[in-house]
Amino acid sequence: MTSSLEITVRLSAKQTLSFSGGCLARVVALNHDGGIRRQFSVYSYAREYVAERIDYPDTIDVRYWGAQCSSHLALYDFFGNEPLANYLYGRLSIDVPGLRVIQGL
Repeated sequence: MTSSLEITVRLSAKQTLSFSGGCLARVVALNHDGGIRRQFSVYSYAREYVAERIDYPDTIDVRYWGAQCSSHLALYDFFGNEPLANYLYGRLSIDVPGLRVIQGL
């Protein structure tokens, strides 16, 4: 985890959340031209998490979603089970429904 920084996450097109925390993981799905199609990020926030999804950043079609999440299950409820989300859970080394991290292999 990075040191504590002042972070602002867009929860929607009109609402933001600013807090002190750090980025725990960020993963992206790319377009064929190498541009970012979708970005998922998870931040530490006190004893909770902030989840962020950005679709089509750096375009006029950009869309934002964010949520405060109190548990790994809440992260799963926010991101779902699409391949990018599953990659994120692996980067975070967390167990979610249908996936388990096996240590020591």
